[in-house]
Amino acid sequence: MIIATLLAFLFLAPTATVAGQPGQIVDYVDVRLRWHAATAELTAARRGRFAVPTALPRYRGRFTLTVLHGKTPLGEVYFDFPLLANAESTDFAVEAQALAKQLRDNVQTSTTTVRVPAPTGADTVTVYDNLTRKAATAPLAVLLAPPDGGATPGTTSVPPTPPAPPAPPPKDHPAPPPP
Repeated sequence: MIIATLLAFLFLAPTATVAGQPGQIVDYVDVRLRWHAATAELTAARRGRFAVPTALPRYRGRFTLTVLHGKTPLGEVYFDFPLLANAESTDFAVEAQALAKQLRDNVQTSTTTVRVPAPTGADTVTVYDNLTRKAATAPLAVLLAPPDGGATPGTTSVPPTPPAPPAPPPKDHPAPPPP
């Protein structure tokens, strides 16, 4: 009887989500980030929604992007900026490891877009550099707002330059007859 009760309890008990375990999400935010002058910056964001609950792939990385409601984390993703991650393994030649480190140390600017779960109530985004322990935080509403009051994020509202008029023919050559 005890075994039957334990089995019923195990199989009929509601499941709990363990922190860090990948779950199914519907709402997300694509956050645009920029690495410049050894600092990660949040530049823009765009909300999205999956048609069906979907699990986001999980990666390991130097940076952590967290979506919060107040101070409560709602979603978290680890990522790396292009050209900043340690891509070589320890079996690489010492010279190759030194060259890769020199490349990473001299990266001036790198950009990436990271998709992070963003359930209802998300109001803040934080990027944290686990190596330097620097963080940047921005209100989600500011990142979602289009720049220049109307253009879509990541674009500008500056009108294109009109084409220049054709140059007049040289004075020593007659103009071609009109078509």
